[in-house]
Amino acid sequence: MNIETEKKYLIKMPSEELLSCLPSSKIEQIYICGSGSYDGERVRKRVFSDRTVYTHTGKRRLSAMSAVEDEKEITEAEFDLLSKKIEKGTSPIRKTRHVLTYRGYDFEIDVYSFWKKCAVMEVELPNEAAKFDLPPEIEVICDVTADARYKNHAISRSVPPEL
Repeated sequence: MNIETEKKYLIKMPSEELLSCLPSSKIEQIYICGSGSYDGERVRKRVFSDRTVYTHTGKRRLSAMSAVEDEKEITEAEFDLLSKKIEKGTSPIRKTRHVLTYRGYDFEIDVYSFWKKCAVMEVELPNEAAKFDLPPEIEVICDVTADARYKNHAISRSVPPEL
C-alpha cells in the first residue's frame, strides 16, 4: 500500500524562460470506469524526451492531502484498451508537467491548454506534517489542496474558472 501525501497550489503561470529550463513531459490521463474499490481510476500516458510510460492508477482518498495510491506500469495496448472505458461525463486531461527541484523537493508544475494565466503546482511530501519552503520564483495565488475542484478527476468533468 502506497500512501501519497501532497500539497497543491494554484499559481501564476511561470515565465516561459523558467519553464523552458525545467525537465518536462507531456501527459494524457483518462479517468475510467473501474472496479469500484477506488474513489477513482485512471490510465496515463506520459511522454518524456527519451521514452513513453503508461500507467494504471487507483486512488482512495484518506484526507484532503493524502490518498492510498495503487499504481502499476501497463503496456501501450493495455492503455489503448482501458482508455475506451472512459468514465461518463469526463474528458481526457492533457497537460505539460515541468519539475522544479527546490530544497530537496520536486515541485510539479502542470500547465494546461485551457488556462493562460494560471497553472497548478503540487509537491509530494513524506507526511502531512512535513515542513517545506516554496520556490521563490513561483507566485502562489492560493492553496487548493482541500479544494476538490482542482483535483484532476474533477477537472476532467469541469474546468474551474481561471482566477
